[in-house]
Amino acid sequence: MDINRGALLEFVRRVIASRGFVSDDELNEVRAAGYSDGQIAEAVGYIGLATYSNLFNHVNDTALDFPAAEKL
Repeated sequence: MDINRGALLEFVRRVIASRGFVSDDELNEVRAAGYSDGQIAEAVGYIGLATYSNLFNHVNDTALDFPAAEKL
């Protein structure tokens, strides 16, 4: 089965916008696009990790430890 990356990105957007309250239809859509339940769980896990990391760094005002990108 071919995997549709766009479907996963749309699902991730829906998870974020709904704060995780996605419908059965939305889950079935991403499954039909070729993603397993394990892959879906991994995507949700990455959302959680990114959210945690961002909040932690905002609260602690973490200094960036890499050089700023050059202006274009």
